[in-house]
Amino acid sequence: MCQVPPSEVAMIMNGSGKGVIRFINFSNKQLVKGMVIKLRQTCSGITCHDEDLYITVGTALYKYTLSGKLVSTVYEDTSGGSKLQRCVVSPTGDKLYIINNSPNCK
Repeated sequence: MCQVPPSEVAMIMNGSGKGVIRFINFSNKQLVKGMVIKLRQTCSGITCHDEDLYITVGTALYKYTLSGKLVSTVYEDTSGGSKLQRCVVSPTGDKLYIINNSPNCK
């Protein structure tokens, strides 16, 4: 889950081999279901910076717009099966941190 300014969160929901990003708005002291982005695979990490979502799916990190448009593949681990787990963007947006499940991760 990550905060999408000013008053929204984006949550990962996985099932049946596919992932969904569900937006929840906070309005008048109530939670309101917002937009849904459907993905082709399950995802494990999500973070937001400015108007961009960064989502880890399998061995890749993707950049999406807040409207759900795929912008680019930011990173992909092609070394042999290490799945990406989480991602975080620095407050200034100049660095991305990615965590994978490899015991040899450095």
